[in-house]
Amino acid sequence: MALNTLTAVDGTSLTGKTTLLNYLNTLTAGGLSGISISSIDYVGGTASTSTFDSLNLSGTVNFGKGILLTSGNGTPPRTNTSSSYGVDLGLPGNTSLTTFAQNAFPGAGSTHDASVITLHINVTDPNVQSIRFNVAFGSDEYPEFSNTSFVDIGAVWENGVNYALINGQANQPLSVTQTNINLNNFINNQSGALAIEYDGLVNAQTVFVPVHFGDNVVSLGVADTGDGIYDSGLFILGLASSTSSAAGTFQQVLGTSASDILVGSTNNELFDAGAGNDGIWGYGGSDLAYDGDGNDVSVMGSGNDQVFGGNGNDYAYLYGGNDTAYGGAGTDVLIGGDGDDVLVGDSGFNYLFGGDGNDILYGNGGTSPTDVNVMFGEAGSDVLIGGAGTNYFYGGAGVDSMYGGSGINIFISSGETDGNVISGGSGQNYVYGSNGGDTVTGGVSTDVFLMGSGSDVISGGGGVDYAWGGGGSDIFSISDTVPEVMVIQDFNSGGVNDIVNFAGTSLHSFADVQAASFYSAGINTTIITDAAGSAVWLIGKGPGDLNASMFSFS
Repeated sequence: MALNTLTAVDGTSLTGKTTLLNYLNTLTAGGLSGISISSIDYVGGTASTSTFDSLNLSGTVNFGKGILLTSGNGTPPRTNTSSSYGVDLGLPGNTSLTTFAQNAFPGAGSTHDASVITLHINVTDPNVQSIRFNVAFGSDEYPEFSNTSFVDIGAVWENGVNYALINGQANQPLSVTQTNINLNNFINNQSGALAIEYDGLVNAQTVFVPVHFGDNVVSLGVADTGDGIYDSGLFILGLASSTSSAAGTFQQVLGTSASDILVGSTNNELFDAGAGNDGIWGYGGSDLAYDGDGNDVSVMGSGNDQVFGGNGNDYAYLYGGNDTAYGGAGTDVLIGGDGDDVLVGDSGFNYLFGGDGNDILYGNGGTSPTDVNVMFGEAGSDVLIGGAGTNYFYGGAGVDSMYGGSGINIFISSGETDGNVISGGSGQNYVYGSNGGDTVTGGVSTDVFLMGSGSDVISGGGGVDYAWGGGGSDIFSISDTVPEVMVIQDFNSGGVNDIVNFAGTSLHSFADVQAASFYSAGINTTIITDAAGSAVWLIGKGPGDLNASMFSFS
């Protein structure tokens, strides 16, 4: 193994391509689930690339297995002895890298001495949304060319889009520009503190490239800009598939297996807290927070953030921005902010608060008695989706859509003034309606509808259902799609004009209703049964209490 050693690879040869492919497939053990690299192409110098099984640059900067692409010597010296180190290969640049350089640096010319690998990636798992690369960038052009148009560039791109842009800014590619120098993880190596020739190093970044199911083509490369002198290198340190929808470049903020406090900045950052009971403060930027196992607290800032809770009891506070949070197993509290957020629970007890904005809340979870989802949509038009356990739905202000799960579903809209759309799940459903007029569909099990003062539309959905329409003129729909019995407790009580709709049944007129009716004097109830066996029970109503205006058939 090439421990702490750079081993030259001729990427232009078949053997060299095979070596690079083997390294890429093992950069992250087990991290390529759902994808495969079907082939690799390389364009560059015969001695511009190397591999390493570990690379220790200092006591605190240590790279694991990786590949180094350079614009000159693929095995740069392991000490910094020159302020202008470089090998001019006299090779062409790359059109994509030239475009990225000209977008970033006003007056930049063409690129030269490019080293580019192109990966043909087949995505076989539809849940995979992105490919995740860990990269670093070193250059001998610091500080001489940091404020010029000649500074070298590294990139990771797909379909002409460079995703290796610091904070998503076109003028902040992987390079030793003054803007990037001001980042927290730039290392000035003029004194030779790092065991590498390069005068400056942009330390490890994580680049997410979005992918789709099937074939994808992703390229990584480095080149000189405007000339062929002063070498630069792109370290490829990790590769993995990801279910995250993230795209772009994130600075790494790494924790340990102990309990850590990780504090971010205004940049886009990736927090990898590891095990332990950790605290993450994201501040500005659009951040990714991987809490790891343990009881963790994540407080995110104003960007569009993503939080992955892991196992344990986690708390995620998502302020401004359109955020996404996954609770993981355990008791989790996910609190959305002002944007349009997506909150996803897991097994255990989940409290999901959407906050302002149009949010989507997924209860998920398992089926044990401890799997409970309590979902508060709060202000905005929200979507609440229950899981397999016990689900409590509180829509909040705005017209909300709520969907029950396979467990017990309790929908609580009492006192709200906006009508909601409620669809019961396959388990038992209990609906407490709003005062704004709701549209409610039950499930195949036993449902209870306690509606508010608005005019509601209520469909049983199968099974035996008990309905109180409340104030307002309501429509109760009976269908033969699934056999059902709807027991209406307050039909046309209190001066309202309720209607039973028999559309899609064997009943097509009031005469059919009369012929299908049976009055049970003992319980003072009229029972109307169609040919398929579906029935409506009108509690407190006798034959003389009914007329044609109380029924519809289309």
